[in-house]
Amino acid sequence: MRGIGGGLGVLVASAVLVACSEAGEQAVATGTAATSTPTAAPFVVASVASLTSDVWFIEDGERWARGLRGSTTGVGGPQLVVLADGSIIAALTVGYSEGPADADLGGGRLEGVGRTDIVIGRFTASGEHVWSRLFGGAGRDNLGGIDVAGDGAVVLGGTFEGTLDLDGVSLSSAGERDAFFAVLDGDGQISMARSFGETGLDSGAEVVALDDGGFVLAGSFAGAIDFGGTLLVEGDTNERNREVFLARLDGAGEVEWVVTPGASGWASALEVDAGSGDLVVAVSRRIGAGSGLVGSRLLRIAPDGEVRWVRRFDDEGAAADVNDLVLTEDGGIVVGGSFETPIDLGGGEIVPAGWGHPVIRTDPDAFVARYSSNGGYEWSRSFGGSLSERIEAVAVASEGDILASGSMLSGFELSAGLEVPVGRGGTFIARFDGDGTPLALAIPPATPTAYRLDGLIAEGGATVLVGGRFFDAVDFGFGRLRTSQWGDFFIARIDAP
Repeated sequence: MRGIGGGLGVLVASAVLVACSEAGEQAVATGTAATSTPTAAPFVVASVASLTSDVWFIEDGERWARGLRGSTTGVGGPQLVVLADGSIIAALTVGYSEGPADADLGGGRLEGVGRTDIVIGRFTASGEHVWSRLFGGAGRDNLGGIDVAGDGAVVLGGTFEGTLDLDGVSLSSAGERDAFFAVLDGDGQISMARSFGETGLDSGAEVVALDDGGFVLAGSFAGAIDFGGTLLVEGDTNERNREVFLARLDGAGEVEWVVTPGASGWASALEVDAGSGDLVVAVSRRIGAGSGLVGSRLLRIAPDGEVRWVRRFDDEGAAADVNDLVLTEDGGIVVGGSFETPIDLGGGEIVPAGWGHPVIRTDPDAFVARYSSNGGYEWSRSFGGSLSERIEAVAVASEGDILASGSMLSGFELSAGLEVPVGRGGTFIARFDGDGTPLALAIPPATPTAYRLDGLIAEGGATVLVGGRFFDAVDFGFGRLRTSQWGDFFIARIDAP
């Protein structure tokens, strides 16, 4: 869950922006590309002069970028929310599979204690460090989701192994791993923490704060999970078939209800409809033993936990993986992700670019799709080249346009005149109007850039907030961050595409 403005992993890193004219044709409501008459509007490309020391903060007017030190090995990038005063909360997982990694978000060294730990920091609207904390234990502790409540409290959900030290508040797991839920005040102090688990492998994923002061935690479990000693939910004991749960907690952290919506896997995205109070959740699962395919289901759940409808993208041999979702002001649901097999998202079958090769396995292509509040299909876009392309996050801009960011290993064509050169890897951001017509495509140059983008707030006006991961250096067009260690993180305010 993201905070104000929606979430999106995206980088416009000293990019070249290709923009469609306003007279571009209406999008076709299928995965095929619309035609348009493009115009080019290049960004200014900054100098790529070599840097000889670490650079952790750069700024240019209202644009800025801050590096966050911590190993990126096998973990996600920063998740972002914005508080009412414009300050920014960034939370992430740091560490190595082999052992602890220290972190520094700008306020000094935070000593790692486990194989992976959770760090969280608050920054001013101009990127200045306010406070930062590290939470962890001797095992693997991972952030699942983050949200901000109406009173400014920050809500975390995740998974821990053994014992989790939340700055003096200690949680102990009942089994191999348990789910946790925690609330921090605006100064980063823990005001509430709960854990849920049993003897098996249990995990916390996404979390949302509700308008009535309550919370919903989404996660998964194998066998059984104990919610406060009174609610025990039976599930499949095979850890490959972990069942998804959604638990509603009141403002004091007491469990009000738990539902298992009949979907195995893990919750990959969760949003709450402010108007109806309904929850919309994407659940992903691995399909078939050893196939490597991941498919998803999209579910809408009433405030009392009843499942209203399910849309499936996880049939055997026809799978699409939903990585993120966002709700629009008019009640629409926009999802983004990737697919490796032919699939019908609702507007007819779409086929990955490399499908049918006699030897080489098909790499995933990217897709964005919009559905109505009742799950009805409205439009979709799919695009990709000879190698892997994925949408990692989606967001809604203030004027109703859809932003979709992703990663790529080669070139692709979004529509006529909007394309990435063959052989160009890295990241991209695509902009669509509310009907799915492609408007712009921003890509990084062939200079050091982010290799993964995991969080963004789509602000009103000319800028966006982004978060991601990088090796060596990352170029924003107004300067470069640089690290001398094996991978680090960043947050930045940059030009909107």
